[in-house]
Amino acid sequence: MTAGKYDIIVEQGSDFSLTLTVKEGGAVKNLSGFTARGSMRKSYTDSTAYDFDFSDSSYNALGTLIMKMNNSITVGLDSGFYVYDVELVHSTNDTVQRLLKGKAEVLQEVTRG
Repeated sequence: MTAGKYDIIVEQGSDFSLTLTVKEGGAVKNLSGFTARGSMRKSYTDSTAYDFDFSDSSYNALGTLIMKMNNSITVGLDSGFYVYDVELVHSTNDTVQRLLKGKAEVLQEVTRG
């Protein structure tokens, strides 16, 4: 399966959240036995990564993942363009499947606390 492409906007200093429904062959994918991981970087070769949090996700038969980044991370991001991707890892055999990829644009905030 080829990863889907979806560009996102992350607002500097705000909580980011995106709910994903994973489908395979047109049907919802059962996510039991999988974990998700994802990162964002200024470029593909940049050594600094900003990780998305999937800890509140429902890894179940409904195929729902919640991709989050807390404001404590987004406040430190420089505005501009990044690249990101999201992967599923099977807990039994460590098989990795890239689900989603794209550009992330970080919009600069004005109000700071």
